[in-house]
Amino acid sequence: MRSCWIVIVCPLCFFLNSPSARALEWSLGSSYSSVKNIKNEVMDSLFKSRWRPEREAVTVPQNYIADVEISVPNASLMAPLINFLKERNIAGPFNTSDGVNITSVTVTTACSLNVTTVQCSCEAGYDWPSGTCSASLNCSSSQKRCDCINTFPPEGTHCQLAPTTTSMLTTTYGPTPIKVQISISLTILEIFTVDLWNSSSDKYIRYKGLFETEFYNSYKQLGGFKSVHVTGFRNGSILVDYVIVADPVTPTALEATNQNVISDLKGNFTFPEAPFTSYVHGQTNFTISEDVVFEGDKLVMTCRTVSNSTSVIWTRNNTITMEGSITTNKNGVSESNLAITSTTANDSGVYTCMLNDSSVKYIANKSVSVFSISTRFTDNMDIVCNDSISELYHFCIIGDFSDFACSCTPNGILNINASKILSGNCYTFSLGADASSCPPETSGSKTNYTCMCGTGTSSRVLRTDIITVTFTRPATVTIRGPTAPISETDDLVLNCASSVTNFESMTWQAVKNDGISVLPSDLQFYYYKNNNATLSIPNVARTWNGTYTCIVFQRVTSASSSIAVTIFPLPLDSQITTNIVNGQFACKPPTDIPLQCCTSDKNIALLHFTLQSQGTVLSTSTSNVKCLHYSYSYTSCVPTVIQCIVSNTVKSRTKTIQLNPLKGNSSCKHGLMQGSSGNTFMGMCPSGFTGSITYICLNTGWEKQTNSCISQSLGQLVAESQKLQTQSEIPTFLVNLNSNVTAASNSINNFASVNAIVNVLATLSNVTQSVTSSMMSGFLILVLGCLTDEKIREALLRRFSLTRWASQLTKSTTVSSTRSPPAQKKPKARVFGARGAYNLSFALQSSSSEDTSNTYSVLQ
Repeated sequence: MRSCWIVIVCPLCFFLNSPSARALEWSLGSSYSSVKNIKNEVMDSLFKSRWRPEREAVTVPQNYIADVEISVPNASLMAPLINFLKERNIAGPFNTSDGVNITSVTVTTACSLNVTTVQCSCEAGYDWPSGTCSASLNCSSSQKRCDCINTFPPEGTHCQLAPTTTSMLTTTYGPTPIKVQISISLTILEIFTVDLWNSSSDKYIRYKGLFETEFYNSYKQLGGFKSVHVTGFRNGSILVDYVIVADPVTPTALEATNQNVISDLKGNFTFPEAPFTSYVHGQTNFTISEDVVFEGDKLVMTCRTVSNSTSVIWTRNNTITMEGSITTNKNGVSESNLAITSTTANDSGVYTCMLNDSSVKYIANKSVSVFSISTRFTDNMDIVCNDSISELYHFCIIGDFSDFACSCTPNGILNINASKILSGNCYTFSLGADASSCPPETSGSKTNYTCMCGTGTSSRVLRTDIITVTFTRPATVTIRGPTAPISETDDLVLNCASSVTNFESMTWQAVKNDGISVLPSDLQFYYYKNNNATLSIPNVARTWNGTYTCIVFQRVTSASSSIAVTIFPLPLDSQITTNIVNGQFACKPPTDIPLQCCTSDKNIALLHFTLQSQGTVLSTSTSNVKCLHYSYSYTSCVPTVIQCIVSNTVKSRTKTIQLNPLKGNSSCKHGLMQGSSGNTFMGMCPSGFTGSITYICLNTGWEKQTNSCISQSLGQLVAESQKLQTQSEIPTFLVNLNSNVTAASNSINNFASVNAIVNVLATLSNVTQSVTSSMMSGFLILVLGCLTDEKIREALLRRFSLTRWASQLTKSTTVSSTRSPPAQKKPKARVFGARGAYNLSFALQSSSSEDTSNTYSVLQ
C-alpha cells in the first residue's frame, strides 16, 4: 500500500547503447540516505523496458520524458525531497556518468496519508485530469481549478500540465511551452534506388542513422529542440523527409541550421541550389470569425505567423484552391485572410492555409462546419378557439449541432402560450385554444408571437420571426321565431342573434318545402342591428314554408342555427265562389234555396267552411273538402245576407250571399232566380272554372252580361303570382304557367283569361326584373300563337307594356300571327342579342279588309 509518494517528470537525453538508468542514484545524495524506497533496480527495469531502441547500433541521441513515482515512508521527508529536486532543476541540465543528459526535473504530484485522510495535491502549473477530478472529492481551494483530491488516483495517473497563457505563436502549459513540428524535405543529387523504400535494407538503415546524427548535431541548436527523426525517402533524385520537434522557430534560425546541415554533409553528398523545403506545423495561429457558422454568415478565416511571407495558398479538403490576401506588419508578423461573404453548406470542410517565406512554408488547418437552418411558418395565421391544435413555428438546424434553444413569446390581448417539442435538432411550437380561453369580446383579436432561436454558448441570435395570430371564437347563433301559428298574409319575423360581435357578415338562407333554395340575395327583407339580423317578410305566402337558417360568417369559420316555419294556406277572395252572389227569388215562403260555397285552392287540407246568418251558424264542414252545400229554408220575405267563411284556424276569408225577395211580377226566370226587366244576378261558372257570370234580365229572358270565368288551374296560378316575392320562384312559376296555357289553348281566347294573364305579367314585373329572356320570349310566342281572336290580341298588346321587362331582355325576336296577310313578308325570328333597344313586332290583320301592322318598341 502506498503511503507517501511523489511523481517527478524527467526529460532525458541519452544514447540508446548506454547502460541502465542507474544514473539516477545521484538524485538522492548522501544528505537523504534515509529515503530507502528508491531502488536502482526498479529504475533500471523501467528504462530498459520502455526506452530500449530496436537497433542498438544506431547512436542517434533520443529524447524522452520519464514519469517517476517515488515513495517515502515518512511524510516529513516529502518537503525536503521536493525542495531538493526543485533546486536541482533550477541548476540547469546535468549529465550522469553514463552519458544521460537530464535536462530538467519537475515535481507534479504529491500524495500523503494521515491516518485515514488522503490528500493528493498538484504542484504549480498542474491540475488533475477532468475524469479523475469528477470521480473524486475535490479539495481544491479554487472553484476554477482541480488541483487537490481526497483519494489516491488510479494507478499511473498523476497531475497534468494546465494551460495558463496564450500568445499569437505560443501557448504555455505550466513551465513547458508547446512544441511545433517542422517537416523538411532535403534534396540530394543522387540516383534513387528502390532499397530506400525498404526500411529493413542496409542502405535505408545506414542513411537513416547518418542523416539523423547529422540532423541532431545541427538542429539541437534550435530553441526548445526536442527531437529529429527521418520519416522516409522519396524518388526525385533522393528526397530525405524528416521531422523536427522544437519551440516555434523563425525562418532565419531555421535557414541557419539548414546551412549547418549542408556544411556537415557536403563532403559526402551533392545538393541543388535550393535543397530544402520546410513545412512548419503548429506555429501558425488559425482563427475564424464565428465560433459556429450558419448558412448566410460572413466568414473570415485568418492565419498569422512570425515570418516575412510573400504569398499564401488556401485550400479546402486539399483540393480546392482559393484566393486570400496577405500582409506583413512592421513587427514581422504575416497575416492572411480568406473571406466568404455568404456561406452555404458546400463551404464545409477542412481549410488549410500555407504562408510562404522563401523555402519555409507555415501550415495550419481548421475544420469548418456550415450548418443549415430550416423554418416553417406563415406570417399570418388563424386559430379557431375550438380545441383544435395548429403548428405555429418549426425551426431545425441541419447538421450535428444541438447547442441552441428557441422560444415563442406572445404579445397581445390574448397571450396564450404555445407548446414546445424538441425532436432531434428541431423545435416545433404548437398553438391551440378553447372557448374558455377566448371570451366573446376578444374574438377577432390579434396577438404577435415573437419566435427567436439562438445558440447557447455564444448567445448568438440565429433567427427572429414575428407571427401574427388572429383568434376567432366560434359564434353561438340563436334564432327567435313566431310564438303563434302563421297564416298567409301575416308578417313572418325571425330574429337571429350572434354571441360575438366581431364577424364579417350575417345572412339568412332558406330551403322551402318544395325543394327551392332561397339565396341571401332573394331574402331582401332583413336588416342588421349590432349583432342581430332580423328577417321580416310582409304578407307571407304559403310558398315560404320551409327551414330558415341564419349563418354568421367569421374570418375562418362560420356558425349557424335553423328553424322550421309552417305557414297555413289561406285562399284569395277570387278563389272562393258561391252559386249565388246577388240574386232575387219569388217571395213564396216556405222555400228551400240550395246554397253552395267552394274554393278553387288546391291546398284544402287545412281549410274548413262555415255558413252563418246574422251570427247564427247554419252549417260547417270538416277539413279536406272543397265545397260546402246547404239548403236554406226561406221563411220570410225580407232581404237576407248569408256569409260563407273559409278559415285555416288562424285567419279566415268571407264571401257574402245576398238574397233579395222579388216584389211584383217576374219577367225572367232561372230556377229559383227571378227578376224583372233590368234586374241582374251573379252566378257560378261552369265546372272546372272559377270566377262568376253576371246575368241581366231582358224582355227575352236572362242574358249573360259579363263573364269572368277562367280555368281553375289558371286561377290557381293567378293566386300564386300574387304571393311571389323572390326571383328564385319566378322560373318554376313561368314553367307552370307555360304548361297551363298550352293545355288550355282551346279555352284561353276570352277576355277573362287574357286579363288574368296580363295581371300575372304585371305582378311578375313588380316582384322582379330578372326574368330570363328565353322564358319570356317562349311564353309570349306561345300565348300569342294560341290567341286567334284579333281583338283579344290587340287588347293584350295595348294593355301590356313590355317596357317593364326591357332591362332584362337580352335577345330580340319577331313573332308573326298565323293569320297575317299572305302578301306581307313574315319578319324573321331573330335570336336575342346584346342589351340595347329592341323591337317586338306583330303583324296583325284587322277585322276590316284593310291590313294593318303594329310595332311595339321594347326599350332599355
